[in-house]
This record gives sequence, C-alpha cells and structure tokens, in this order.
Amino acid sequence: MKLYISADNLPIWVALACAMGACVGYLIAWPMRRKDAPSSAASVARTLYYVSFGAILAASLYLMQCILSGNRFDIAYIYYNSALGDGLEYRISSFWAGQQGSLLLWALMIGLVGLPIARKLSGASPVLMAFWCSLMSFLLVLLVVDDPMRRLATTQPVLDGLGLNPLLKNPWMVIHPPVVFLGYALLCVPAAFAVQGLIEGDGEHWARVCQPWALAGWTAMTAGLVLGMIWSYDVLGWGGYWGWDPVENASLVPWLFGTALIHGLVFQRERRRNATWNVVLAFATFLSVLYATYLTRSGVLTDVSVHAFGDTSNYLNMPIYVWLKWTPIAYAVIFIALLAARSQLLPSSKQPVATNSREMVLLIGLAVVCLFAVMVLVGTTYTTFAPKAELRASFYTRMSIPLTIAILVLIALSPLLKWGGEKGHWSENLALWSGVAALAIVAGLTVVVGITCLASQEAAKTLFGWLLPEMPPQAHVSPVVPFGLFLMLGLSAVALLANWIPMTRLSLARCGAYLAHAGVALMIIGMIFTATGRSKVLVLRSDDVPQRAFDRYYSFKNVRAGDNGKQEIIIIAERNGKQVAVPLSFTQTRDGAIYFPHARSHFLSDLYIAPEMIRFDRLTLKMTWHGGQLVPRPVRIPGTEATLALTGMTVESREVSLQYAKPGAKPVTVLVSQDNPTEVDGYAISFLDFVGGRAHGAMPGEVGASIGITGKGFGEAQIRVSTKPLINLLWIGTLLIFTGGNLAWDRRREENRT
Repeated sequence: MKLYISADNLPIWVALACAMGACVGYLIAWPMRRKDAPSSAASVARTLYYVSFGAILAASLYLMQCILSGNRFDIAYIYYNSALGDGLEYRISSFWAGQQGSLLLWALMIGLVGLPIARKLSGASPVLMAFWCSLMSFLLVLLVVDDPMRRLATTQPVLDGLGLNPLLKNPWMVIHPPVVFLGYALLCVPAAFAVQGLIEGDGEHWARVCQPWALAGWTAMTAGLVLGMIWSYDVLGWGGYWGWDPVENASLVPWLFGTALIHGLVFQRERRRNATWNVVLAFATFLSVLYATYLTRSGVLTDVSVHAFGDTSNYLNMPIYVWLKWTPIAYAVIFIALLAARSQLLPSSKQPVATNSREMVLLIGLAVVCLFAVMVLVGTTYTTFAPKAELRASFYTRMSIPLTIAILVLIALSPLLKWGGEKGHWSENLALWSGVAALAIVAGLTVVVGITCLASQEAAKTLFGWLLPEMPPQAHVSPVVPFGLFLMLGLSAVALLANWIPMTRLSLARCGAYLAHAGVALMIIGMIFTATGRSKVLVLRSDDVPQRAFDRYYSFKNVRAGDNGKQEIIIIAERNGKQVAVPLSFTQTRDGAIYFPHARSHFLSDLYIAPEMIRFDRLTLKMTWHGGQLVPRPVRIPGTEATLALTGMTVESREVSLQYAKPGAKPVTVLVSQDNPTEVDGYAISFLDFVGGRAHGAMPGEVGASIGITGKGFGEAQIRVSTKPLINLLWIGTLLIFTGGNLAWDRRREENRT
C-alpha cells in the first residue's frame, strides 16, 4: 500500500486535511466559547469545514467528468465500472457502483448534511461539529488509502472499460445507493446531538432539535430499503423481494434502531421520559451504520452476498479494511465512557408508567423493535465470521414471526390509548373496548385454527392450505404455521382499521404516525398473501407444442438482441386466443450467464416469469477483406447441409444482410436488424452483435456478426412461472410508511421553528 498525491486525487487530500483541521478547531473552540461573542477558533473551524466539503464536491465532480468524458479509462475505478457502450444513466450511476465511488458518495452526503448544522447551530455546536468532522475524516482516510483516482498498472493505452455490472443496469439501482447513503448520513446526526447533550448536560434540547433529523434519516432509509426490494424483485429472478442477505440485513439494522429512536424521542417529547435510553438508541443507530460500512465495504461479504461491494482482493491487499472493524469499536468505547460519566445529568422520572397508557405501549414497542434489530445483527455477524456457519432465510423468518405479532398488537392498541392512561366512565372508552374486543375475536378465531391444525393435518391443508407458502407435496406442515399466519392476518386487519379511524378526524399534518402504522399492517398483509403464490417449471423447445402453466399456454419463439448489451428470448403467452410476447433478458459474463425475470403486473396478482436456463445456437458469421472487397464466409448450420453467410452490414443501424442456402434450393437473402428478427425455412434468425473490425473502430481486416438461430430443434428455455397474489398491497404499504414518515418529519420541523 503506497500513498501518493497527484493532480487527480489532490482534492481528496485537501478535504482530509481541512476536515481534520476543522475537528481540531472545534475541539479548541468548545472550552473557549463565550456567550457574548463568537469564538475565532469556531469561525476558522467552520471555514475549514466549508473548504473540506468544497474539496469533496470538487473530487466528486472531477470523477464524474472523467467517467462521462470517455477517455479516462486509465483510472482503475472507471475501467472496472464503466464503458462507452453503457447508457448515460448507467455511466452516471457507475460513480457509486464500486467501493471507492460509493465511499466518495457517502463522504459527499456527510459533508452536505453537515452544512446546515455548521451554519445554524451556535453555543454548544463546537463539540457537535467536532464529532461530525471526525466522521467525515474517517471516510476521507479510507479514500486516501483506497484512492478512487488510482491509475491502472499498464503501459498500453486503454480505450474502453469493462462496463457496469449487468445486475446494476436497472433504473432502481441508479437511485437506490444515493438514497441509502443519504439515509446513513442523516441517521448519524442524532448521535452527534446526543454527544452534545451528554457533554453539555442538556438532555431535553438535543432530543427536540434532532427529532426532524432522525425522522428524515429514517424516511430516507425506508425509501432506500424499498428501492432495494423492488430491484431484487425486478432483477435477481428468484421471485422475492427480501432474502435476508447479509448486505440487506446490514441496512435493516440501522433502520430498526432508527425506528426505536424516533418513537423514543416522541416519548421524551410528550412525557419527558426515556432520555437516557434515547441517547443509547442514537448511539446504537450510529454504530450500526458504521458496522454496515465495515460489512459492505471491507470485502468480507464478497463470498456470501450477491449485493456486496468491494472484493476479497481489496480486503486482503488494503490493511485499512482489515482494521475497519475497530472504528465502530472505538466510537462505542467513547460512547460508553460518556454515558458512564454524564448520564446522571440526563432527566429521569421516578413515576411509574400506567399499564393502560400509550407510554406502556411505546416502552414495550421499543423493546420489541430493539430485540428485532439485535436478532438480525447477531445472525448476520454469526454467518459472516463463524467458520462454515450458515443461517438459512427460514431462521430469520421463524424468529421474526413472534416479534411481528407483538408489533402488530402494539400498533393496534396505540391509537386506542391516551398519554397517562384512560380516565372516566367506560362509555368514554368505547374505542378502546372496541379494539380490545376485535383483538379478542382475532385471538379466539386463531385458537380455533390452532386446535383444528393440531387435530388433523388433512383438515389443516383443506381449510388453510390456501394460506400456506408453497412447499413440496409430502412436506410436513407444522400446525404453528397456519396458526401464526392467520393470527398475523387478523392482527394486521385490526391494526389497519385502528389506525385508519383516527385519520378521518385529524388534519393531514397530524396523520403521519397513523399512516405509517397503517402502512406496516398493509405491508404485512401483502407479504403473507404474496407467499401463498404458486409456481411451475416449464421446459420450452422451439419445435415443441405449447405448455400450460395455470391459465396460460407458453411457447418458445426466438432470440433477439436487447438493450444495454443484453439478449432476449421471446416467449409467447396465450390465453383465450390472445397472444402476448414476454421478453426474458439474459447476458453472458466472464462468470457465466445472468438471467433477468419479467413481471406482468395486475391489480390482484403479478405473473412472474423467470428464466432458469437458456440454450440456443449462436453462429459467428464473418467477411474477409480480399482483393479490394469483403468476401463472405458461409457457415454450416449444425446438423444440416444448409449454410448461412454474412453478405453485408450497416453498423449505424445495427443491420446485417444474410444469405441462407441449402442443396437443391435457391439461396434466400434476408435483412436482420437488432429489433427485427426474421424467419427462413423454419428457422428464427436474429442479430445479436457485431464482432471485431469496424464495429470496434479497428481497420477492416475481418469483420463479422453474431447471429442467434432457433427452430428445428435449436433453442430451449427452462422457465419458472409464478403467481404473486396481492403483492401490490406490499408496495402500497411501503408507500404509506414513506408518506407517513414525510408527514411526521414536516410536522416536527415546523414545530421546531416555532
């Protein structure tokens, strides 16, 4: 590992020097601050912070300019993550597609979020900004060591790059990483305020001021997680949206701790309680963000996650990534020391919490959500670091079911209770008793379901088989499964209704929490019904009869070129005499073929078609430059006497002229373009790509094209056809959660202004 300064990475070095200088300046300014006059050290530190952010912005703009210019493939990061053939949006997103670029994006977000804090806060702000500058310095140290502007170790000119990972060539992944890093940056803000509150002995003001920041970070992380779920559903082809992957879990844990924090801050604001635990939750959220950084950026997850940034070589060759795990540990030691020394200065209440109050629901809810976060954190850590350890997704599912049930009960009860407990005659508590009655009915029905399932497996399958996830025919069904699913469905319905009713009486600005809670209930209903979908595997051959899956017949038609370097097989789906073309994309990489699914969305259910294997014949047809002209070189179609020859090509319109010939018949000339395959003598012929020569800007010596051919035994596709009932409820629920978070953020922001 060798550090150096060049014209390319100079802004990063300037940013690091200024961030460290700002950190020192704020530390000096804190004991020297005066209420009657601004500190000169704080002014210098603030200026250094602005310069540091400006340098990060300059480095980011410079890297983006190098990517878009198309002539800086001598930079290793650009070479490995971008290519001239990628679309503009994907060349832009290659900025954050790899490890160094994503770290630079996060440093940019940290600097951006710190601008209003540095500009608006005064008085006790030096200690807060010193903490913030330490975080920015940490990221910049990583960027100095693992330089995004490092040159390729080659003396030959590099004219093009390897291009963006095909899995990342998706519109959702263009916006998913920036949103996640914005959420990470915003979720770090409460810890900075908490440090200030502990050192200054102010346990009330910090919680009030940071509440909008916590809500903004939580809302951004919500959006980031949902965008990742949609990407997984649209791209990965396994038919789901959440696989309990270590990288997914690494982002889920800060979101869960953030969820507990925003509820704890409400508790403190309304009842002047929970101050110490809110500090702990702010620190836990911050530390989980740093831990997520270690997991996703160090390379330790490369072999266990399809989402992992970085690679094992970076982890082994860059010692700083091996030491990265000590950063959250160091911050944790600082936080524990601060809590031990200053927690007695935080306000506390000795008055017991009423059992029939919203406070009790909040306290239990905080414990449940934190337990959920710890469960995910421990499971992810175990699978990452324990030798040969493996936790299947079913482990997380089983562990999350009782926690989800508890959360649904609390969400249903919360709108029915008041702060400090219910007072007055029972008739004044009609809403509460109605909710309790609804929960009792659900519990009673669930007990009936459980007894039925225990009494007879056949009765359980007959009555509740529609509720069970797909499993092998001879699989043993535990009676706990339908019992738990039925209970979650009933509780979700009660929680949805309990949170919807108050919204009919309140203004939109005060509906944020209710809307988010209703979204959680609706999302869980969507998850349960989506899991009840069924699937069927079909093997389609180009010369075979159509095969049936559910209410449609499917047949293999042809192969053609797709967008962004992908290829497509066209599957024809037919129902009631109406045919629809279903394009299934795939691409060849150095590690093998990558297949992409296709989802046809309907209001009540999605039809999800994912390719599992594709075979077809690919012919490379060439023309050789000889005697002043290009001479075709016919290629025999495998297993036949027929030949196919390339007779002409138009690179600009991606069109080729082909001649098909077989003994005893007149040759046939056809035009085939990227968007228009053709049929000749029972073969479906499609243009895939150019090969060498003019297609790549070289001198014409030998030029050619890659042609796909199906029909008469050529071409086979194995596809999985699945149904996803009511999956739109899941997406609508996530939208309600996001909208509720925005409404709550706007309300708290306005309250802090007054």
